[in-house]
This record gives sequence, structure tokens and C-alpha cells, in this order.
Amino acid sequence: MAAWLVEHFVWVALALVVVLVGLKFLIGGLMKRLMDASAAAEAAAKHNPGDGPGPDRR
Repeated sequence: MAAWLVEHFVWVALALVVVLVGLKFLIGGLMKRLMDASAAAEAAAKHNPGDGPGPDRR
């Protein structure tokens, strides 16, 4: 097994890099979706339609 790893070190390392970069983008995408959803939920919770001027409030 050790001899095989030495012979194929570049390919094993390249595969490992591809997997790690793929995980980085996957986790980053999931975090962005969660942060956007969290920001939207927080904005919706803070929004009170009665606070601002409306058609019948002047």
C-alpha cells in the first residue's frame, strides 16, 4: 500500500484537494442560504406594518 501511495502521490493529493475544495463550496453555499434565510426571518419579525405612514395615516 505504501509503495502504491508513493507511486500515485500526485493523483491522490489532487483528488484530496478536489474533495476538500468541493466541500468548501458546498458548506459555503449552505451557510449563505442559511444566513440569507436568517436575515429574511429577522427582517420579517421586525417589520410592523402599523409603524409607517399608510394611505389612511398622514
